[in-house]
Amino acid sequence: MGYYRLPPKKAFCHTITYKEVIGEDDWQKPITKNWTVENCWFNFASKFTRSGINSTDDAPKASITMTDRYCGPLPDFKVATKIEFKGDEFTIITSKPLILNGQSIGWRLEVV
Repeated sequence: MGYYRLPPKKAFCHTITYKEVIGEDDWQKPITKNWTVENCWFNFASKFTRSGINSTDDAPKASITMTDRYCGPLPDFKVATKIEFKGDEFTIITSKPLILNGQSIGWRLEVV
């Protein structure tokens, strides 16, 4: 893949922990594998509103953007799994790969 322009790496100044569910224990509690993802952008400034007949209580509180170039290899983020950021736990409600010229370059997540 060719070169693509991104904001500088120092703009991606956050670290999150992704809790990937890899199974269940004997009590049907999830067994997780923790992934530490550095150099991502956690954005609380995203303002989402609930209105209209199709609104839900799951309007995102924040968005997270990360790229392979700054973060290295990334897992496949799944909806309804957990993210931890600065001691707070969030649930992924939208997980979209970032696509450029037909190739995935990272992820965009929305969390509650």
